[in-house]
Amino acid sequence: MTQPQDILRPDVLAMTCYPVPDSTGLVKLDAMENPYQLPANLVAQLGERLADVALNRYPEPRLTALIEKIKRVMEVPAACELLLGNGSDELISMMSMACAKPDAAVVVPVPGFVMYAMSAKFAGLEFVGVLLNADFTLDVDALIAAIETHNPALVYLAYPNNPTGTLYDDADIECVIAAASNSAVVINEAYQPRSLSKTGCRALQISTT
Repeated sequence: MTQPQDILRPDVLAMTCYPVPDSTGLVKLDAMENPYQLPANLVAQLGERLADVALNRYPEPRLTALIEKIKRVMEVPAACELLLGNGSDELISMMSMACAKPDAAVVVPVPGFVMYAMSAKFAGLEFVGVLLNADFTLDVDALIAAIETHNPALVYLAYPNNPTGTLYDDADIECVIAAASNSAVVINEAYQPRSLSKTGCRALQISTT
């Protein structure tokens, strides 16, 4: 009989799942969630709205009207494009798959968001972790050296960083972006709303807000 190891890649079999600790009985603040239930009147309005939605049909693939409205409300620069996903995990996975050329690499400060490494490994990308300084700031010299050595397809910078909560210095971020001229630099802002004005379109940006 065929066994999983006969089909699956050995490196995938050796991976462990994304750890999500049980939060029973705790005040859970680590997932950028609203801890309160929706007001009754809003629940009723949502129910009425959903009743009119054609849930039996696939949605419009591009969602042009929604994207244009988001760009207008969030003041996204005209030269930038917008891609929607089911949370940052899906967007990270999409970028990993899109950039998975032979010998391609991903450079990430560590400790960092666990999905950068998992998505890279699933897609067959080389994952290069660069240790943060002792105070959890970016080791800019080491990060730039890794970029020069590996010429990565992707460089991830979480702002604030997960799990340290660090807000990297703007000058450090700009140095990394300047050094990664052959890479897509992804600024992951899943845990804090932030204006696009500082990075413009030179860096890709992920936000769940």
